[in-house]
Amino acid sequence: MKTFLSIGTGPGMGLATAERFAGEGFRVILSARNETKTKELAGQLEAKGHKVGVRTVDAAEPSSVAALVSQVESEFAGIDVLHFNAASLRKATLADQPRETFNMISLLILVAPWSLRRLRRPT
Repeated sequence: MKTFLSIGTGPGMGLATAERFAGEGFRVILSARNETKTKELAGQLEAKGHKVGVRTVDAAEPSSVAALVSQVESEFAGIDVLHFNAASLRKATLADQPRETFNMISLLILVAPWSLRRLRRPT
C-alpha cells in the first residue's frame, strides 16, 4: 500500500487532498500540532472507510518535521506522497500581518518546505 503524509493537515485543502489520495487506495497519515483536531479530521475519513493514521508535528520546527518524516518512512517503508500544507495566517493577507507573527509565517511557508526538500528522497 502506498503512503501519503500530510504535514499541517487542516479542515480545508489538507483534508480534501488526504481524502483524494485515500480514495485512490493510499494509506493516509495526517499530522499537525493539535492532536485532538487532527484525530477529528481522521475520524471523518475513517467514517468513509479509509485507513488513516495521526501524528503530531510542529511544522515550524525543522527537527520536528525531520523526526516525523523519518518515523513514517521507517514505519511504512517510505513515503510516496508528501503534502506540506501548514499555514498560520492571522489576517487575510500577508500585508496585514502583525510584525510579531510574520516570522512564524515565514518559517512555515518558506523555511520548513525548503528543509523538507533535503529530507525527502524519491523512492
